[in-house]
Amino acid sequence: MAMQGDAYLIPIVVRQNDVVIEPQMVEKLVLKIGNIAQFYPGGGLTYAEGQWYFSLSQEQSLLLPEGDVETGGRLKLPCQAVVGFRGPDVNIRAAILGGVI
Repeated sequence: MAMQGDAYLIPIVVRQNDVVIEPQMVEKLVLKIGNIAQFYPGGGLTYAEGQWYFSLSQEQSLLLPEGDVETGGRLKLPCQAVVGFRGPDVNIRAAILGGVI
């Protein structure tokens, strides 16, 4: 059973106007779950088959509060425009157990 305190690789699909955001579309991407941020390139986010993967260590998962946490991020486009977005509040434990974020 997945629990707070375990390490996770959390899949996240980022969309802007119903378009899935892929690595070649951004200069930089920051995703945030609660108070934990990961970056692409070079800061913990990876991408494969239409999903970004947010690496959450055991120590980081222990820092998350019980229940729902805020999600969101910012992306910098090659044209230098920066777009911020807010995702849904997510209960990481429930999402991992259910397999959906």
